[in-house]
Amino acid sequence: MMYLFLAATGLSFLSVFHSALLEWILNVCFPKPVNAPIRAEINAIKAELQTVSMVDEFPKYARLQRKLNALKEQLSTTPNKITVAMNRMMVDLFLQGSFVCTNLFCFYMYRSVSVFKLPAEWLEPHPIPRLVSWPSNEAGGISFLFWFTVSSQVFRLLKTR
Repeated sequence: MMYLFLAATGLSFLSVFHSALLEWILNVCFPKPVNAPIRAEINAIKAELQTVSMVDEFPKYARLQRKLNALKEQLSTTPNKITVAMNRMMVDLFLQGSFVCTNLFCFYMYRSVSVFKLPAEWLEPHPIPRLVSWPSNEAGGISFLFWFTVSSQVFRLLKTR
């Protein structure tokens, strides 16, 4: 039963902090493109090319043109913002979908199993044992669903502080 207690607690922790975890995973797998400095340099070179006469200062013009072509080539080989955003979105959807499927699977598989049991006299007022053990209705048992809900609320409170 200890594995079920740890699984429910871990899943509830992940349900609260999954956005931060997913953002970290996506930043590691798909770093954001750094095209802005390259684009700024391309614009500066284009502006300088417009001030240089091709006939009068051909060596300077040719050197700037070669530098511009090299930067454009470098820009074309770096990942595009749209491609990176689509890849991040697909991985994000896959990870969130797998997390939801894992939760639903655990809720279904362990719906009638108690995570742990408490002495019956601790839960003495009549409606409390049924609520705590629902859907298993085991006397003194704490159900997976109840423990997941309670621990999720505790982690949400800790997150806001």
